[in-house]
Amino acid sequence: MLRTFHSDLSDWTSKYVSWLGRVAVLKMNLLPRLLYLFHTLPIAIPSSFFLMLRKEFLSFVWPKGRPRVGMAVLCRPKTRGGLALPDMKQYYTACHLLRIIDWSASNSDKRWLDLERTLSAYPLWAVPWFPPVAPQGAPSDPNPVAVTLRLWHKCKSTHGLSTALSPLLPLCHNPKLQAGVLPSLCIRLARSRRLRALDFAPDDDVGNPLCFREGDPPSPLERFNYLQIRTYLRDLNRSYSLHRPLTPFERLCHLGLALNHGVSTLYGLLQASDTTDPSFTSRWETDLGVAITEAQWKMTFTLAHKGFCATRSQETSYKILTFWYRTPSLLHHIYPDASPTCWRCDSAVGTHLHIWWSCPHIRGFWKLIHSAILQVTDMDLPFTPGCFLLLQIPLPIGTLKRSVLLLMLLAARALIPVHWRSPEVPSLRTWISRVEAFHSVDLLEAAAWDIETNMGLKWFHWDSYATLGET
Repeated sequence: MLRTFHSDLSDWTSKYVSWLGRVAVLKMNLLPRLLYLFHTLPIAIPSSFFLMLRKEFLSFVWPKGRPRVGMAVLCRPKTRGGLALPDMKQYYTACHLLRIIDWSASNSDKRWLDLERTLSAYPLWAVPWFPPVAPQGAPSDPNPVAVTLRLWHKCKSTHGLSTALSPLLPLCHNPKLQAGVLPSLCIRLARSRRLRALDFAPDDDVGNPLCFREGDPPSPLERFNYLQIRTYLRDLNRSYSLHRPLTPFERLCHLGLALNHGVSTLYGLLQASDTTDPSFTSRWETDLGVAITEAQWKMTFTLAHKGFCATRSQETSYKILTFWYRTPSLLHHIYPDASPTCWRCDSAVGTHLHIWWSCPHIRGFWKLIHSAILQVTDMDLPFTPGCFLLLQIPLPIGTLKRSVLLLMLLAARALIPVHWRSPEVPSLRTWISRVEAFHSVDLLEAAAWDIETNMGLKWFHWDSYATLGET
């Protein structure tokens, strides 16, 4: 499989494919092939396989030079500062987690469940919630149930899926509860054949519990069995763990239903366990000297990927966010012989913020854009780098996507890399031409979605401005 991937990626590397296009190739071509194998062959895959696969992915996404954005950042969801590059190890984990949900389903039509039931000493819905058992020697044949359980116990705490003892701890079929559970008591407590720790209220009256206050009076044997179970739970000494709220994954298992779009849902659940921010966000806050809220970052990420349909515009937006472009100060740090001063003003140190915003030459360009936006949209934007570079505009996202204002800003930002490492500054005429190019793409997208009637109102004031600007 690795040889096949290596051959395919080597053939595609030499082709002219954009940076975002390369990420899309991995998602649309290689990911489905791997997911098919993960589903049909639930075997243990060594970490070395995923390391080699990661190396192949990085070589394809970055065919020239070292990566400028970390793999962990690229694999993040787009709404959290990434490019949604597939993390194959997490997809492998998600496929195994889906098997646990299938085990928990009350009525499942998966034919492979019959085979796995014969490989398990206990009902499949119960085994994930028992404490892990050390394997007794090497098995003669691959055991998919053991592989899934081993991966489950390894990742459940790491990703916040569950705890060592869960409220879903089974009481029926529990090898540690040697007294067992009477079927009649099970129905009284859980209304089903699956009695779990969460079905026992921690503060229930031992002498007259709630389950005995309804229906027929309990028999002495049922009362005795009830006390046996309570004693077993008390001896575990994990009252909070057994009665805490269920985690999202535990809720999916407890529902006992098949999960639609299971792999993608569980993959998102695994990614959500990482609550850290991408490293470039703190760098932006340091450069700007302000604290940026989570809502503001979400707006920036959303507009970077969905503000305009053109792939080149999306790519430029993401490159600006992740400090892709190498400034004079960075080049001087890498190559000491290179000058750290700005190539436009040749006086100040060419930091990222200076090159993009505070250089006197480029600042004049931004003032022209600010004036044009005010003239076309009657919107007096805050003249700050957070607004013009990070698209943190005091308007709803839906309003911005329907307005020409956003495209005017995207066009202005896209022109600065065109003159990278050059003393030239984009001209107003060049900017008008770029916005007109965006106008043409926007009309094509509107035609594809059959919303052309809205375009006249959206571009009316811009057309008047562009006509005057060209004359």
